Amino acid sequence: MENFLPIIKYQIVQEIIFISLSKLDKKFPVNLNKLLSLGDYSKILTGKVDEDKNLYLAAVNLGYSGSSISDEIINLVETSICDYMNFAKAGKQLNDREENEKIRERLSKAYAPYSESFGSLEEELCKNFREFLDKYCLSIGLRELGEVEEIAKAIHLDLSNYKRNWLKHQVDNSNTFEALNSLKPLFQEFPDLMPILEEKVESLKEKMNVSQVLINALRSRSWSPEEFDYLDGHTVEDYKQWLLERNSDQYYMVKQGLSMGVSSLRQAIIELAQESRLNAMRAKNLYNIDIV
Repeated sequence: MENFLPIIKYQIVQEIIFISLSKLDKKFPVNLNKLLSLGDYSKILTGKVDEDKNLYLAAVNLGYSGSSISDEIINLVETSICDYMNFAKAGKQLNDREENEKIRERLSKAYAPYSESFGSLEEELCKNFREFLDKYCLSIGLRELGEVEEIAKAIHLDLSNYKRNWLKHQVDNSNTFEALNSLKPLFQEFPDLMPILEEKVESLKEKMNVSQVLINALRSRSWSPEEFDYLDGHTVEDYKQWLLERNSDQYYMVKQGLSMGVSSLRQAIIELAQESRLNAMRAKNLYNIDIV
């Protein structure tokens, strides 16, 4: 983080402290396992369980962002293993955005009256957030939208137009099913916008191929229901043809597919293993599949 802006360094260090305490200190007000069990935050904020909302908002107030940097810190705290390249990449994304647009700095300034006085400063807060959103609405992230929405309720600031434009922008610029699925709960407020989400999902499906889906799952260490259904929908013959193709990443992709439980891929390996001693050796030594 040597070359990161001070505000980003502070944000990351604050989150490291929060995640460490929430994982390791039983007296800390937020338990990390409980927080992670809540699932996607957009579902929490649009849900009806106040206890879950309060837990999530308490975590945010104490430094949790739920971003890609959060994932890296959680992995480090839980396993003592740090993927320094992913950590640096996630941090750089935060830092680059702040250098270009100063989102966290401007958002902090908009919030300033909230923490400076118990006086009736609703009008000033409304003015601050309108000015901020007029310029930077499309640059904020999902969790920052949630932060703004919470205070907007308290000061009676209507965010509907901002949210509509933000949702359209997010759909246009999302290229993964995971990102699109995280937006779905927010579309409950704008059902007329659902067709643009469905259209984007269909366009992503048309571009899918087995290798790309498996590589994406490897990189993100997760996969969407759409990606699993796509893989599971292929026949044994499809996978036999795919396995015959030469690819330097085939071992890792096959391991990923097997870990996901793609049964037709496993059966394809078995049938190929029955065709030659070399294939039988590959199946057993590489993937622990013994046909004998």
